[in-house]
Amino acid sequence: MDQVWNRDGGRCVECGGNEQLEFDHIIPFSKGGANTYRNLQLLCKGCNIKKSNKIGY
Repeated sequence: MDQVWNRDGGRCVECGGNEQLEFDHIIPFSKGGANTYRNLQLLCKGCNIKKSNKIGY
């Protein structure tokens, strides 16, 4: 998880916010996405809710 945090600079990759951050699967786990560094990103709660279980953003 530290790798994802450092890569994304501790900010939401969509809006750049730095509050209420959550780890998000780029390809949702429900659609076969892995729990790997390459498939995780930081999103704030609002952006994560908007993304829902879509692939990518």
